[in-house]
Amino acid sequence: MKISEFLATTDVVSELTGSNSADVLAELCRPIAASNGLDSQALVESLLERERMASTGIGDGVAIVGIWLPFSPFAPALGFVKLPPLYWALLFGTLSLYVLLTQSVKMWLLKRAWI
Repeated sequence: MKISEFLATTDVVSELTGSNSADVLAELCRPIAASNGLDSQALVESLLERERMASTGIGDGVAIVGIWLPFSPFAPALGFVKLPPLYWALLFGTLSLYVLLTQSVKMWLLKRAWI
């Protein structure tokens, strides 16, 4: 089964205005519910309940599934491709430098009793 069999291009929302997860889910569910004869609010409530039961996030909503999907058996059906190793190296380097910089600035501010 391909995702294109139940998700039309008109169901894809490219610009979201929601400020929290419930609002974003509502925006995403409206077109899908309308084209499939479903109750949009019931769909949102179901998704939120599923998230409360077993979150797919780490911390403040970084999806574990998002990292796994390009390597999963579902990748071809979703049109995903594996990112090149250079991407992961640059991501790791960027995050490492960010951690070092924020720790350095924090220690500098603590020494001066500014925080």
